[in-house]
Amino acid sequence: MAKTKEAAKNNNSNNPKKNLIIFSLSVIIIIALIAAFFYFNNKSPETIENIENSSQNNTNNTIETLEVCTESWKCEGWSVCNGNYSERSCVDENNCSTTKNKPEVKKDCCFWNCTEWSQCLASNTSFRTCNLPKECNITEKKPDTRVNCTYENLCTDDEGKVDYEKIGKVTDKNGAEWYDICLDDRILSEVYCGSNGDVIWKEYTCNATCEDGECN
Repeated sequence: MAKTKEAAKNNNSNNPKKNLIIFSLSVIIIIALIAAFFYFNNKSPETIENIENSSQNNTNNTIETLEVCTESWKCEGWSVCNGNYSERSCVDENNCSTTKNKPEVKKDCCFWNCTEWSQCLASNTSFRTCNLPKECNITEKKPDTRVNCTYENLCTDDEGKVDYEKIGKVTDKNGAEWYDICLDDRILSEVYCGSNGDVIWKEYTCNATCEDGECN
């Protein structure tokens, strides 16, 4: 039994390579522990908080920079119709690199453009004009340009007709009163109602003389 223990002791003492490996590993572990201690000791809570605050400030500055840039679009006039569309170019003078508020740069220009209806004429008809832009070719039916209406004579003539030998009075659509007058001793200005309710003046040369708004 004593011989066996002595043999094991002699075997361990006779293996220097194994002992060197164990010693080297021990030294590496100790150095790693020391390095870790100094590293984490320098990362105090105060330092970490400063890093977080710095990161937050950078983020806020970026957001503020984006919000300060306000788009300012300037557009050219619309082009003539090319096919069924008209186009224009728009430039952001502030160069914000965003297109959130960019105006429309393309639109459909082929549609009937109609004027307002005219007043109802004595023929009981009202008119308007409807046109297409140049180079437009659409199959949509042209809108009506003539409709029936009920004519109301908003102008009244006391004479009821043009009468050069009798002084007359006309009340226009606005309620103003107008009379036949003599421009000189022979020229009469005869007043009567127009088709749209306005007053019309007509000069007439009397055969004899003009006096008090009538020819004698």
